Amino acid sequence: MRRAPARREEKFLPAAPAQFGRRRLRLLLASSSMAALLIGAGAPAAYAACNSSFTFVGPGSTGSVTNTAGNTINCININNNYTVTGSVTNNGTIKAVGGGSPTRTGITINNATVGGAVVNAGAITSGPLGNGIFVTNNAAVTGGITSSGTISAGGSGIGVSDITTFAGGIGNSGTISAVFYGIAVDDVTTSFTGGISNSGTITAGGVGIFVGTLAGVGVSNFSGGITNSGTISAGGHGIDVFDVTNFVGGIGNSGTISAGTDIRVFDVTNFAGGISNSGTISAGVSGIYVADVTTSFAGGISNSGTISADGYGINVSGVSTFAGGIANSGALSATGG
Repeated sequence: MRRAPARREEKFLPAAPAQFGRRRLRLLLASSSMAALLIGAGAPAAYAACNSSFTFVGPGSTGSVTNTAGNTINCININNNYTVTGSVTNNGTIKAVGGGSPTRTGITINNATVGGAVVNAGAITSGPLGNGIFVTNNAAVTGGITSSGTISAGGSGIGVSDITTFAGGIGNSGTISAVFYGIAVDDVTTSFTGGISNSGTITAGGVGIFVGTLAGVGVSNFSGGITNSGTISAGGHGIDVFDVTNFVGGIGNSGTISAGTDIRVFDVTNFAGGISNSGTISAGVSGIYVADVTTSFAGGISNSGTISADGYGINVSGVSTFAGGIANSGALSATGG
């Protein structure tokens, strides 16, 4: 379950749709990383840094960082052991159109500490391969990430990667539109707490919500579960949990998910909390897919909503111990079963 690490920001590149295998995924990552390197190498000098008022390089500290309503900037960059004791907030507009890091990402927290939350209540637009919000390289965030505004990303909407611990979870009640991942949590070596929730809209070319590994060490402990009460539309998986040692809190959908495979749990050691659907799932392959859980899956799978799939409605295979059963009291329509 452990893999060699990839370059940080470049890991948030194309996700494998449901029909792609692991070899195909590795090829996609490799080719896209090369594209990212080429674009980054050609960045004009004018795009080499964020505005000086929103660039914080440590060591040092400040109380809070805010882009106020009505103000337009190119990016926010907190890095190199800098500490923000409060929150990092965007209430205005961020247009991150640079050719490389950090100016192609709206808000970057890189090897820095945020004592509060990272908040987007405004509008963030990022260019090709750029992310809306990116927390990486042993950065520490205590109050989580929330977005009630809009994020339009040429890469991924919200990314958390290559960190030890993360607290406060991730919540979206706004709109995220991303070429690759809507929300992605990748390579957390100790713990991620607070879960992930979406009550807004996520549209992604790859995966709507992802927890696991793209090319690194996976997620050791994830707690708080994943819930969707909004809308997720994705070209690959709607919700994907892949290469996680301990996942606690389950997955619940009371909204709408439309994707290749809507909810996937794959290559996990322990999964607790079950999977439930009381909303609507529409899938090109499988509505709910659980496979290769090496120790235990607890909490069962239940459907009281609607699942329609061209393949399997609910598919479970390769699970060492499965507890909680499978129950359907809703509508299930699938070609495969």
